[in-house]
Amino acid sequence: MKVVSANNHGECPRCGSNVITWSALLDLDLPTPGELTVCVGCAAFLRFSETLLLVEAEEVDLLRFSNGSPEQYSDLVKTQETVERYCEIIEKLKTKRRQNGRMKLQKLVEMADEAIARWADTTKIKPPGNPSIKVCSKSPSCDLFPNLTGEVLGRNSEGLYVLRFDAQDVKQVVTYIISEFTIDGQQSITKPEKLGS
Repeated sequence: MKVVSANNHGECPRCGSNVITWSALLDLDLPTPGELTVCVGCAAFLRFSETLLLVEAEEVDLLRFSNGSPEQYSDLVKTQETVERYCEIIEKLKTKRRQNGRMKLQKLVEMADEAIARWADTTKIKPPGNPSIKVCSKSPSCDLFPNLTGEVLGRNSEGLYVLRFDAQDVKQVVTYIISEFTIDGQQSITKPEKLGS
């Protein structure tokens, strides 16, 4: 058995995904120039060039393949449809994750505002220190954002760590993050997902 040593990693010319373009143990399994494949990152039809690099397939490539190998072309189209469905599911999950992250950020701002308002209420006895909020986390070293570290107060009945954060700091940092790190209306924050419920 002859093991192939050719490079099988490439980049999709449409979406830039770094993909394994093919896998083979025998040289018979190597793709040949002109063969078609599908990008798993964006479902684009791709063609192997003369040097086995990926290039975007053109209509003429698809037409030639469908005329020469109708059954294989049908399989390729089914593969592309499956990858498109996969990409749609992944995008929906990412959108939901971004929305959840944004909701957690907004909840932190609301909690900070409530703590600041309670602390500033002149009809009540002012507690010592600054207004603060408490957050539950699976980790005792839950850093919400750089330079914003909570003080561990203990654990709750569910075993989560209870951390106290300065409300003014939380409001300032989170408001900045919401305003600065939004791309096309999509939140690009992942750290708040460390927060417990």
